[in-house]
Amino acid sequence: QRIVVYNSLPWERSGKVEVEFNGEKPESLINSETQEVVAVDSISDGYLTFTAKNIPSMGYATYEFSNEKVINDTISVEEDKNIIENKYFRITLDPSKGSIGSIINKKDNTEMIDQDNEFGFSQYLNERFSNDDVLAYNKAYNTQHGGWAYDDMSKTGLNTEQYKNVLHENKVADNLEISYETNNDSVVAVMKGEGVDNRYKGMELRITLHADQEYIDIDWV
Repeated sequence: QRIVVYNSLPWERSGKVEVEFNGEKPESLINSETQEVVAVDSISDGYLTFTAKNIPSMGYATYEFSNEKVINDTISVEEDKNIIENKYFRITLDPSKGSIGSIINKKDNTEMIDQDNEFGFSQYLNERFSNDDVLAYNKAYNTQHGGWAYDDMSKTGLNTEQYKNVLHENKVADNLEISYETNNDSVVAVMKGEGVDNRYKGMELRITLHADQEYIDIDWV
């Protein structure tokens, strides 16, 4: 069996490929022209994904199924330190805030997250707008300043401080769980917190690093 990847763009391209596939997942794929062996991952039932490299402009590459195992040493997990890593980034999670605490760009060893910000990067923020917020919005954006807006939108008695909560200030953080998934071609960190009554909704944050991709996938569920 084989997979043909076509590049319709007017320049050479590399990137992730997602293919609908219901058969037995191969261990790897081999580029029939370059003979490069490529790792394969199953992202969900009925799909597989891999990285296609250097597909020529308006051209294609053919990948043949292979049973050759691929050992990828460019991705790693340090569960005791809440760290995932590939050759481009080193990411540290912050369970106290339910956020990403640090992203180190390994190309120049720079920190990409503002460490002085009161909120964590990608942090869960549970916020209900107060009466003060509504009045300020109407004053700034409602050019008619009509009484109907204040009557219909006001929240009398709801002060600002009472209705702004971040993850580490409410009970969602008390049962926060972190898990890790290591695949042939990627590593995933998942932070999950269950909801608490109707005020604090549950959250799930998924951070994915791919072995050969210089970007980070961040998904909220």
